[in-house]
Amino acid sequence: MARDFRLAAIVYGLYLMEDGPLASLVPATAAGPPARSVYSARLGRALRTLASRPLEREDLARMQRQNTTPSRLGWTGPWTVPELALNALLHLDLSSFGELTPEVQRRWLGLLPRGPADARRLTPSTTRVLLGAVSCCAEGLGDVGALRLREAIATAVAETPELRAVGALALMGLFRAGVEGTEAEIVRLLAEARGSDLWYRLTEYWLAAVAATLPERVEATYRGLAREATDSAMDPVPLLLAFARVIFVAPPEHAPRVRGIVAALAREEPYCHDQRVAEMVGSLALGADEQ
Repeated sequence: MARDFRLAAIVYGLYLMEDGPLASLVPATAAGPPARSVYSARLGRALRTLASRPLEREDLARMQRQNTTPSRLGWTGPWTVPELALNALLHLDLSSFGELTPEVQRRWLGLLPRGPADARRLTPSTTRVLLGAVSCCAEGLGDVGALRLREAIATAVAETPELRAVGALALMGLFRAGVEGTEAEIVRLLAEARGSDLWYRLTEYWLAAVAATLPERVEATYRGLAREATDSAMDPVPLLLAFARVIFVAPPEHAPRVRGIVAALAREEPYCHDQRVAEMVGSLALGADEQ
């Protein structure tokens, strides 16, 4: 038991010392550890081993208490080594969830809350980072995993703006994986975020998802979002700049289409006289004949 406490303290330190990808809502296409990180392949293997450790009866009992019983030691993280390891692993590299075995993935997804009245066993931080990780790895979840995830997303998005944002990213991951019925919920969550800076970040990821899966719809999707921005008295230029960044994350076969659309939009009102757009056109070397 004492060994587990020492191990928990070390893993908790790793978890706390990393800003983590969710702090800036890293897009689903930006897999891999942050540029400045303690991450290494050896550390990743060790954390995956700990996160894959079966949950004992005592672990489950602690998980049921951890969100309702304040720690007498001021401990704010998860109370079990496997959950701590999962947190540290995913804060270091969201895409690492895809390297866990399907059995372990299903085990963690099965601990996500099923509804507002569910006795939550995972901490909010684990729920948040787990939903974010799925935005990278949704393709391998299967039908049961996708259904379980959608139940958890429906619970999460009802709680806080941050969880709504991460839930939207997870839904975009499911959309990219071809799960039906996700688009309407994504559009609803985007509408709820409209008027905030977060809306621009989420629309960037949504445009990236559409470009990857339905490239023939990406221009119409962009123009619809631009109309919404204008109707809400929002500046449309940051939306175009976000769309330009999609060039770098779109599949290689679709990137030229996105590039051409961005070039054509940059010649239209209200973008053509904006200095920010001019700088973007110059940095990307967009030609006047691209369309």
